[in-house]
Amino acid sequence: MAFGPWMKMTTDAGLIVELGPFERDDVKQYVEGMQRLDVIKYFGGTGAAFTVGNEQEWYDGISKKQNDFYWGIWVGEGDERRLVGATSIKDIGPHAETQRNITQAVTGILIADPVYWGKGVASVAHKARTWYAFRQYGLVRLKSAVAQPNTASRRAIEKVGYTQVSVERNMLFVDGKYVHYDNFECLNPDEWSWKLWWGDDRPTRKSLEARKLTEAALEWADTHVRLS
Repeated sequence: MAFGPWMKMTTDAGLIVELGPFERDDVKQYVEGMQRLDVIKYFGGTGAAFTVGNEQEWYDGISKKQNDFYWGIWVGEGDERRLVGATSIKDIGPHAETQRNITQAVTGILIADPVYWGKGVASVAHKARTWYAFRQYGLVRLKSAVAQPNTASRRAIEKVGYTQVSVERNMLFVDGKYVHYDNFECLNPDEWSWKLWWGDDRPTRKSLEARKLTEAALEWADTHVRLS
């Protein structure tokens, strides 16, 4: 499994974004960003900068994963295409041993090049990844965690229908204080999956509102994401 297939889309600003496999040496393109504190301060929790060797060791590990999808995030401008980060659907499996038909996974993203922050790159990557998870792979639930001060990441996942379900206290020590993680979930809005997840329970108002956002994200991806 390890790497997901190529998906191509365009941001509102006209940037061409592709999610796709990448090679071991490709990580050199974004490793400079992994040495900046503003990039890594909420990533991993150690505060340690990454080298090319670190990232290549990480690559060697993920390339052997059997229950994960990884995509490099490539941005094209003119004749150039640059690897600026990565996104993933990890730990794919049943919600519980007694619910093997209710599959879930953990999602994550990192844009390592700050030049592409705030330009819609993460937004279209979230939509494409969510679309792949639900429409192409049939997952029922996605999970993610965001450090509370990382408001940009929080807004990005909320726009595609992630809702907060819990808090993990004191997960990081950043800027002189302990930081909590907010845990989120995103539910497959398709009717078969929605009924499977909720059963006889009544969905919360928050979940119903989030369902509309996820449906909108999937509709966008139906039109704008090209698989290759």
